[in-house]
Amino acid sequence: MPDVQWNGDDGRATVRIADHGPGIPTDLHDRAFERFFRADPARARWTGGAGLGLPLARALVEAQDGRIHLEQTDGGGVTAVLTLALG
Repeated sequence: MPDVQWNGDDGRATVRIADHGPGIPTDLHDRAFERFFRADPARARWTGGAGLGLPLARALVEAQDGRIHLEQTDGGGVTAVLTLALG
């Protein structure tokens, strides 16, 4: 189950969604937002998704003048950090 935290400051909201799965190596964080990219080359569409979740999330967040990036989660996994305008 992912951990979700948020806060608002200076007219912006920051949402942090952390999981504790296998994670994504730090050097691949930017590539994770490319369509059809999979960090684990052993995963195929039928076993590991289509590689569209993070690219769609980025498109939706940026359409609202927001930003999204990844950070390592303490204890393993990855955290998606979204920043959005309030109001």
